Amino acid sequence: VEIRSCDLYGSGTYGIGLERTSRFVMENSVIHDCTYGLATIAGSTDVSFSDTTFSDTGEYQLIEIRASDGVTWTDCAFENNWGSSLFSADGESRRITLVRCSFTGNKVDELCNDDGAIDIEDAKYSKNSFASKR
Repeated sequence: VEIRSCDLYGSGTYGIGLERTSRFVMENSVIHDCTYGLATIAGSTDVSFSDTTFSDTGEYQLIEIRASDGVTWTDCAFENNWGSSLFSADGESRRITLVRCSFTGNKVDELCNDDGAIDIEDAKYSKNSFASKR
């Protein structure tokens, strides 16, 4: 599945939901103004988000990752979200990576429910309520 240059506005409870999905790609898109969260990813492999903005959404854990392997965000922006945590990953998930992403104005208690669950490289942080991971 490939999604390119789309604006997902208020797409229901969660902006995007992936279950048992393989080789998913989302590029140059926006997910915003969702009711509870930005994404749920369960039982999926090789999931990739790039040049995508995740914004103005809040309530609970904004991006939930369960039993998934190889989930990557590259050059993405996370802006003006609120909730308990931006990311939530369970112990069955592997290779969750964020590369050159920016975090601006997010009002969440924590970046991730488990600091060791995600790898973050070259991130930029500004005006968030959580302490930056690095």
